[in-house]
Amino acid sequence: MAKKLIVIIVILFLIFIFLFSQEPENAPQSENKNKIFLYFIGEEAGYEEYEWSEQADKFVLSVKGEMNKPISLITELMTIELDKEFKPLRFYFKGSVRGVSQEIESIVIQEEVKNKIKVGEQTTEMTSKISPDALFLPNGIFSPYVALAKKVKSLGKEKMIIPAYIVPQLEVTLNVVPDIENARLFNLILAGVNIELLTDEQGYIESLSIPSQSIEVYTERLKKEEPLVEEEIKEGTRHELVVQGSKVGKGFYSIQETEEDILIKGETQQAVGLLSFNFQFEERLSLDWNLKEAMLKGKVNDEEVELESKVEAGKIKVLLKQGEKVIEKEFPFSPDIIFSTGNPLVDNLLLVKKIKNQQIKKFYALTKSWGSQYLDEPLLFPITIEREGEDILSWQEKEMKTERYFVDLAGANGGFIWADKEKVFKNSLPFAAMDVYHRDYVGLKTKEVVSPVITSDKYASEEILYPSEKIKLAGTLTIPKDNSSKHPAAILISGSGPQDRNEDTVGPGGLKFGIFKQIAHRLSENGIAVLRYDDRGVGMSEGNFMEAGQEDLIQDVKAGVSYLRTRNDILDDGIALIGHSEGGIIAPRVAAEDPKIRAIVLMAGTAETGDKVLREQFNFVLDSMELSEEEKEKFRASYENVLKIIRGEPVEKEIEEKLKLQIEPQLKWLRSFVSYEPLSVLDKIKASVLIINGGKDKQVFPHHARKLFHRLEELDKAVTLKIFPDLNHLLIPSKTGAYAEYARQLMGDRKISQDLLGYLLGWLHAVLYYDQESRVIK
Repeated sequence: MAKKLIVIIVILFLIFIFLFSQEPENAPQSENKNKIFLYFIGEEAGYEEYEWSEQADKFVLSVKGEMNKPISLITELMTIELDKEFKPLRFYFKGSVRGVSQEIESIVIQEEVKNKIKVGEQTTEMTSKISPDALFLPNGIFSPYVALAKKVKSLGKEKMIIPAYIVPQLEVTLNVVPDIENARLFNLILAGVNIELLTDEQGYIESLSIPSQSIEVYTERLKKEEPLVEEEIKEGTRHELVVQGSKVGKGFYSIQETEEDILIKGETQQAVGLLSFNFQFEERLSLDWNLKEAMLKGKVNDEEVELESKVEAGKIKVLLKQGEKVIEKEFPFSPDIIFSTGNPLVDNLLLVKKIKNQQIKKFYALTKSWGSQYLDEPLLFPITIEREGEDILSWQEKEMKTERYFVDLAGANGGFIWADKEKVFKNSLPFAAMDVYHRDYVGLKTKEVVSPVITSDKYASEEILYPSEKIKLAGTLTIPKDNSSKHPAAILISGSGPQDRNEDTVGPGGLKFGIFKQIAHRLSENGIAVLRYDDRGVGMSEGNFMEAGQEDLIQDVKAGVSYLRTRNDILDDGIALIGHSEGGIIAPRVAAEDPKIRAIVLMAGTAETGDKVLREQFNFVLDSMELSEEEKEKFRASYENVLKIIRGEPVEKEIEEKLKLQIEPQLKWLRSFVSYEPLSVLDKIKASVLIINGGKDKQVFPHHARKLFHRLEELDKAVTLKIFPDLNHLLIPSKTGAYAEYARQLMGDRKISQDLLGYLLGWLHAVLYYDQESRVIK
């Protein structure tokens, strides 16, 4: 669906898990205050100060501190209250995340948690289930592990399983295995994530390590030391990886040329979301940069991995060792095959070196999809690099000449390289807000992508707030400036994923085409008022998007309709719903319950259940990767585990633990999406229907539009179908429709199809300005 591809990724640090207690009624018996220092990818990242105290009827843990990477987190006050059996009572957090103020209070009553969450000026209340013996154990704040250690010591068991509750609604399994030889050392597995905790005799933290997040915690600040590596590597080219403005990775490499070979050595380290890896690599190339042999070894999360390749007798022999798994494969040798080191500066430099003077060239990266639960063996991943020409950048107030290249990653993603003949200055993947910088050019500015600026004197723009049950939604209503006292109106309904009123993704990166801004501009310049709004929990709208199911999103559209009907300048029975992608599912559901809706427009709406749509998207990605049918079938079988977990069907316990944290935060929406049958409400619709699809849409393929049309025809509904052959899912003219093209289009004018806008306007005029008996609406 729009803006959301197959893998739902959730960053553990970004789950806002913060805890507190009331002021103690009795003076607590306070033990010594403690301080711990936080390190991320080996660099100091902040501190926490905590105090454990005992009152007559409970334990209290109070914490304050700061973290500056991988996210900005200020803890003004966090407190956990537990009863004398270490059962949860209450928690509270006050502070800020990424500069946005937050306050969370959660109270446990029997087996429920009453949560009150304030983010900025928006307040949300919610209730969730909790086990009576659950332990508050947040990610991103580490002092609460003291409560775990004290609980384990009080029980005196060798092994145990404890429910761990992550505020505001996620409960996972925590396996605790005390070390046999050292009673102060605990090996923990939290939802599949390995953690090593060392305490003193009282249970206070001495050190804590979470390899999968590249996090380390110590009671003393570490001394700065040079890494223990060979001198020539230590003096090599370094890089920094930045995601959404935060540094999440680093690495370096050196290149040594001899009379016979080119030798590249280095390492790379990064932690993004649930995936962390730390690799050391060596590769030996011919003097024309062709692969001879290569080796990569290190850790992915907590698992030892090794990937080796060697060219022999026209074949590339590959050996993968990952945990207990050993896989051997062979590929025919080609000079177009590049061994992927995981170091983006090295891998992109090889592309630049090997394209030479050609305009465009396809290569294949010999790699393993690290962290994937379904692409689980070595493969050749197609990468196309295209020279775009000279790009003049500004660096330290001087002009800097670079060559810009576009990189297509198997059609599934796209990005840019800025380089000269000897080095890469920057690599950018816009959708992920991911930038890799040469260490000497950190912060190098390239084109900043923001929502297009569109103005007009033919309509007025009014900023509005209106209620949707317990929350308020914020939006923009554009009203034509003409001689009419009342106008027909359209409500724009966005696709899946959190988006603002312009249907742009929020924050750094993502898609910023201003699709809804462009539609509103065309319609309101020509007599139709348009309401577009921020999704709940996005921009100026209240609520929490991650906690919303499709029923909540339907309610938000109904609220918009109700609001328009309160206005004297809007025709009560002249309202249209225009849904894009998932919005094309929601619009018919609203119209089926409201016979006064005059028209609905389904732009890239689906005709089948969400699980079938996700399979189609996954199959498109597999086809783009040029895999064999045998490989595709393996990966499809593995992908079914994702869908089973969403549907609540059983899978192997180990697989469930690994996937649960990725899926759980938006499970409510996912379950409503994968199970809903879009054709089920079409018989109840009274409105006229326009179905629009791009012929090159690779997220919602055109057969969905045809299926919707044929069903509505069978039901004898007023329906029109229009497929624009050259448009992609974003309604923009496209060569292939592949997701990778979105990145390139971001660097262009970002205009959606003018033919589509003209057709949409003409159809709406015909329906909204004339009733079924062809009478002009006064």
